[in-house]
Amino acid sequence: MQQKLKKRCGRKMVELTKKIFEEQVLMSKIPVMILFYRKEDAECTKLLESAERIADKMQDKAKICKVDVDQEIALALNYQVMDLPLVVFMNYGIFQERIQGNTEEEILLEKLQKLCDCQGTQQIHF
Repeated sequence: MQQKLKKRCGRKMVELTKKIFEEQVLMSKIPVMILFYRKEDAECTKLLESAERIADKMQDKAKICKVDVDQEIALALNYQVMDLPLVVFMNYGIFQERIQGNTEEEILLEKLQKLCDCQGTQQIHF
């Protein structure tokens, strides 16, 4: 079953570690969506499935990443992860927005598309 999923997806999600975070996120020339999750959490699993579909839809327009907070505690602390799941949007290595809790796939896709549409202008939203 896992092999079928890999064949279906056009772009694989990037599993972030502290070691590759700078290269994959901070130096990225395309928008990045990061999902902070825990494997055993049902809400996280649901959002992880949505993130995989978003990665497939966005192809090379944006990078979709995930961080297992149990494995990457330092990254979770850097982004002040208090509740899961957490989605963080970055553009040109600059924080743009964070969404706490389970969120509809369409909303995440819309926010990511908005970042793609404003490539070339660095906007910071608080």
